[in-house]
Amino acid sequence: MKISEQEAALITYIRTLTFEDMLDACGAISNESREARRNGLEKAYEGASPVNVGGWIDRSENLYKLQELLGFANDDYRKHVDPEVISEPEVLQ
Repeated sequence: MKISEQEAALITYIRTLTFEDMLDACGAISNESREARRNGLEKAYEGASPVNVGGWIDRSENLYKLQELLGFANDDYRKHVDPEVISEPEVLQ
């Protein structure tokens, strides 16, 4: 896979972050994911269009996936979250 300079810089930077930095970043993204899901459910209850509700739910799922991938892209975070993890974790689908 070919990646841009910016993507390579992001990957390199993520790998250098400490556990605490990753925990804070992943926690914030997780909070936004839950908020988006709550908004979607609230809109559904209010009778909003399925497209509106689906947009909130999609956003929630996208943020959740980002949080997972971001956390597991950092060795220190992986070791703290799952000490049994091997050096190369399963790639999330």
